Amino acid sequence: AEALFDVRYAGSPVVTAAVWTLGTTTFFTMGFALGGLIRTPQTAQAVGNFLFLSMFFLSGAAITVEFFPSWLALLSSALPLTHFVDALAGTWMGDPLSEHAGSLAVLLGYFVVSLVIARRRFSAVLA
Repeated sequence: AEALFDVRYAGSPVVTAAVWTLGTTTFFTMGFALGGLIRTPQTAQAVGNFLFLSMFFLSGAAITVEFFPSWLALLSSALPLTHFVDALAGTWMGDPLSEHAGSLAVLLGYFVVSLVIARRRFSAVLA
């Protein structure tokens, strides 16, 4: 990316990979929880797409959160993708991991809640 697109990378590959792994694992687990809560695959896909697109535009992944009105920025701070974007962008730019401890805690919280929901829903189905 640096050679082709002049993208600056100042972070640690290990730290960036760890944040990426936590974020993607969190979203995979949220997908399993959603799949366990919704009865049909078509409905799960529609709800998942709605949630993804809403989070994409409200998280800072598409539009910088600094441009949002204060009420929308507050709403955005409850979304897991906002915290993933914040932590991943920060570690990409070389911020220490401790600077993003709050965002990582939020992602970990979403992961744990989603894991509990998915495990309970799929344990009931498989039992």
